[in-house]
Amino acid sequence: CYSMIKIPGKWTWGWRSDVTEWSTPRQMVDLLVECASKGGNLLLNVGPTPQGTIPTEAAEPLRAAGAWIARHSEAIYGTQASPFPGKLEFGRVTQRGATLYLFLNDARAGQTIVLPGLTTKIRGSELLGGAGGGDCAFGSRADEGIVILPMELKPDGLRTVVRVDLEDVPQVVKLRLRAKDGQLTLLATEAAIEGKLLRVEQHAGGSNLGYWLDPK
Repeated sequence: CYSMIKIPGKWTWGWRSDVTEWSTPRQMVDLLVECASKGGNLLLNVGPTPQGTIPTEAAEPLRAAGAWIARHSEAIYGTQASPFPGKLEFGRVTQRGATLYLFLNDARAGQTIVLPGLTTKIRGSELLGGAGGGDCAFGSRADEGIVILPMELKPDGLRTVVRVDLEDVPQVVKLRLRAKDGQLTLLATEAAIEGKLLRVEQHAGGSNLGYWLDPK
């Protein structure tokens, strides 16, 4: 449950004349995606004015978020929670049968997206909602799925979504320890990260922890 209206210091459920902030379309879409990726539902509150009307400051963001939902409805309605156990660096995921939907935080042309632990083979991938570029390159390597965004990508102004079709329902390895010459490799994508700056960096060669600037 989430309110669109903020007054000094806090969010409020009802109309107030001293509103200082309204939710943006991106904030609403991000919250919806987060809820859907965890198998939940979103209840969004809009406080009408004393005259019973929806303020323009609320109506316009709602229309923008609604238009995004209309373009990407198959990735939201009737989907299940993400099959991946931990946080994913690129964003969020929902699932419908043998199809995954990837909601990218910040899509970039030519970006490599790593799906850690995915052992089910990918048979196709494409952008949704008219993001431009059409099909995405894809592949697999050592318990990871790989999707590469096209160079012709035109990122969605709110959240770019990629559809990934698999050969079967997704099978994800929950914990992967790779042994080589008696050594075990712990994957960066499965680390519990603490600190303000430390984060996972993903690239064509795999993933690693980067930005070692904050020791706390």
